[in-house]
Amino acid sequence: MKPLSFWIRRFIWVAGIATMVILGSKLLRGFALDQVITESFVWGLTTAAVFIGTRYYYARRGIACAMCRDTPEA
Repeated sequence: MKPLSFWIRRFIWVAGIATMVILGSKLLRGFALDQVITESFVWGLTTAAVFIGTRYYYARRGIACAMCRDTPEA
């Protein structure tokens, strides 16, 4: 099992990317920055929590992710 610091770093990384993608898509659709920044941040955190939670669940059970290429440590 990977250390807790790995999962925290990955959560921050995924949350940042998701927030930027959601923010960018909202801005391209014509919304003002002050309208979408909080919503994008909340949805980015939610997305990261679901993604990392699922990955952690599978890693604890020893199920490898073919797309992620980070096989659980034995």
